Amino acid sequence: MSHPLEFRAYRDGQHCLLRAWNAAHHSRDDASDASSRAYAGPDPLAEVRALARPLWPDAVDASEGGGSLADVAARTTALIAQGCPRIREAVVVGHGQRVRLDVLERTPRGRWIAVLIRNGTRVSWALADRAAFTLHTLRGAGLDVAAIHALLLDESYVRPDLDPVDPHALLVRRSLSFPARRRLDRLADASSRVQTTMAASAPPTQAPGAHCRDDRDGCPYLEACTATLPADWTGWLPRKDRPPLREWIAQGLVRMADLPDDRRLPRGVQHARLASQAGGAYVSPSLTAALAPAGPPAAYLDFECVATAVPVYAGTRPYAVVPFLWSLHEDDGAGGLTHRDDLAPAEVSAAPLRRMAEGLIDALGGSATPIVVYSGYERDRLRDLAAALPDLAAPLEAIQARLVDLLEVVREHVYDLRFRGSFSIKAVAPALAPALRYDDLPIRDGLAAAQAYERVLRGDVPAVEAAAITADLRAYCARDTMAMVQLHRALRTLAANA
Repeated sequence: MSHPLEFRAYRDGQHCLLRAWNAAHHSRDDASDASSRAYAGPDPLAEVRALARPLWPDAVDASEGGGSLADVAARTTALIAQGCPRIREAVVVGHGQRVRLDVLERTPRGRWIAVLIRNGTRVSWALADRAAFTLHTLRGAGLDVAAIHALLLDESYVRPDLDPVDPHALLVRRSLSFPARRRLDRLADASSRVQTTMAASAPPTQAPGAHCRDDRDGCPYLEACTATLPADWTGWLPRKDRPPLREWIAQGLVRMADLPDDRRLPRGVQHARLASQAGGAYVSPSLTAALAPAGPPAAYLDFECVATAVPVYAGTRPYAVVPFLWSLHEDDGAGGLTHRDDLAPAEVSAAPLRRMAEGLIDALGGSATPIVVYSGYERDRLRDLAAALPDLAAPLEAIQARLVDLLEVVREHVYDLRFRGSFSIKAVAPALAPALRYDDLPIRDGLAAAQAYERVLRGDVPAVEAAAITADLRAYCARDTMAMVQLHRALRTLAANA
């Protein structure tokens, strides 16, 4: 390995040494979805860091003057030697590791406090690991470390108005010293293993296993590493059911069909096992009864929401979920299908809660047909709207009472090996309704939709581009409700043929 180990590579190695080696020896594009790149919104971490700058008005910026990370590390070392009390954008190398620090503060006794600015609200396991990695690096560089701190968003903060956000009110310090020290010995050993692996000319021998799906964000090498495995590989079992994958794979139970016939297995695992034995799919005999409450006739509802790290609307907290668009397909039960939607104007003057609520009540309030959704997300949004708008609570609660969740129907009654362990609608709908596509849309997922709307909300795009984004948002949300229509029809066909 020609460069010092950075935290990202260390975390890769914690998930999988082969992943760390691949990242060091092969180029990687994490932004694999073109729509996510095209509609990338403001970087929340960069925004929080910019807000925090006034908290250290006299700090010297080690990155000023540019250059490589080695150049910045050299300037950081020089500033430390000169007795600089506060250093911003510092880079420190030690123990074969390299860390980039938002702020280094010298205490009156000459010790150092490292401050990590993050765009979260709580101390996560990943942040505690980052703190340990930072502490190990600073000690390796010979610095006397007094503490590791995080500067986080205060989740209790409510933006009072549309004046500039006060960083003293929004940001709060949390100590990371205790969790960092507890992890230090384990981290030092793990870091050494990762460094040795990454420096090797040949990749480590590591077979696919349960670790392949441990990363919530997904491994960029997952497809390549599992390409030769069968479609019913045990590692593709549904993770929500918490099956003992490591134990089963270690026992040589490579295919789901090999699992023991045990009624104590979680239902999703049982269904996956039966799908494997059937050669592709399992359909419960009770699927017809489970689908009965969903109609048709039926309506199909989907929300798109924005949740910014730094509150945009007055009266909201960090990461407050604000709906800005809803889509509604309606099946009359006789083959007729209609669509309507509503997209709130991108204005920061007020959160568009009342507009969203009144529009839905107007569209759905005069009917008793079931409203099909996928997951509890829409239920949560309706509950939030009812809490925020007490005068509209009764009709919103009536709409909420009509919701039928297709996710629960699928999870309890259907499994197809093409799900690959995921019950996301992006995995389930294309498997059961193959004609459904998202790859023809400029916006293909909810994150890209939220980022696109945020760009318009903040005035970051000209009017012509804003109009194009508006059209793309409507098209994406309409596709999501059409996905529910197609999935519902596919499930009814499965039930009829079961």
